Amino acid sequence: MNIQVDNESPILTIEEDLLGRIPLVEMIANAILAKAQNNHGCYTIGIYGKWGEGKTSVLNMLKNYLLTHEGDNILISTFNPWLLKNEETMLLEFFNILVKESIFKKSAGKIKEYAVAISLGVGAISNMIVPTSGKAAIDITKSIIDILPSFQQTLQKRKSDISKIITQSKKHLLVLIDDVDRLDNTETHALLKLVRQVADFENIIYVIAMDADIVSKSVSQYFGAGTYDDGRRFLDKIVQIPIVLPQIENHKLRNILLQKLSDSFAAVSSHIPASAPQEVVEKVSKLFSSLREVYRYVNQLSFVLPSLYKEVNIVDLCMLEAVKLFNIHGYNLIQENRNIVLRKHFPLESALTPDKELEKEDDRKMDDLIRNIGAGLADRVRLPLEYMLKHELLYS
Repeated sequence: MNIQVDNESPILTIEEDLLGRIPLVEMIANAILAKAQNNHGCYTIGIYGKWGEGKTSVLNMLKNYLLTHEGDNILISTFNPWLLKNEETMLLEFFNILVKESIFKKSAGKIKEYAVAISLGVGAISNMIVPTSGKAAIDITKSIIDILPSFQQTLQKRKSDISKIITQSKKHLLVLIDDVDRLDNTETHALLKLVRQVADFENIIYVIAMDADIVSKSVSQYFGAGTYDDGRRFLDKIVQIPIVLPQIENHKLRNILLQKLSDSFAAVSSHIPASAPQEVVEKVSKLFSSLREVYRYVNQLSFVLPSLYKEVNIVDLCMLEAVKLFNIHGYNLIQENRNIVLRKHFPLESALTPDKELEKEDDRKMDDLIRNIGAGLADRVRLPLEYMLKHELLYS
């Protein structure tokens, strides 16, 4: 018996799309292609969505689409700041990525000088000078200046030179940036500053995938007394075209969930009823809003089913595992209150209390338990979870 674990990795190509995102990708691609027909200032597109809603997949499909269509004048680079350890490393790695583009072969030195000047900053250069005087101080200062040729030039002049190199090449740089919402407050601000001030070159287009709410909160916390609205306004100044990923249609998630469950059940045993996957989907599908949730759920089942499928009702087990996925606290409450769930009573209680009163009290306790399980959850999860518990699992 093989335990099948689904890979949660983002898709890479248009052909793998299961969620109908191709029209959205084409719309973004066409906007980029149109922008790249003429010289332009720095242009930023934001792709907004929660974790697990497919932002990275959209970036990958966009790259795949442009590489296979008429985008010969567009050079595409991918930058993931989450893999880097600090602000300085982030800046240096960003420019290292740019240097690899063909248009910078003869001018890599200029970009590296600009990158080092930006990453260190004039203040950092000053801090490197030993607090002394006389010839020693002059020699140390000279050695630092020698590291950065022509450091006296203004950063603005250096940036202007890089913009000129890009425009003269008649190429446009497309930089895809992912996982911004995984950065800490300082790193988030540094990344946005990079896009807005440090590397806002001519003919460069940024497509940034992020959870806009998380990034807005992060920016507001960076400034201390800032509010969420302040952070959102800061973000709006950077992103010219915000694109919110559309909510995944429930029937598409249902179909994917059904296929994944069918494959998983078949891998466990041929004796599991063929109707079981469809029954489970009918009970739990309204809880899911992303592919990541579907994959995590199926992976979770793949570990418990091989040991338990002969001993339990498969559909009930799958409903309990759905509770565990979306609210582990609620799952524990069911275990802790199994006497209420099973409607067990002490002998004396059964003897002294009429059946109708016992039934009424049991219903009240069950309703309270279901409310406690759903307490604090977002309505998107709470409402279908409470419905499933009351009409499909606990009351039956």
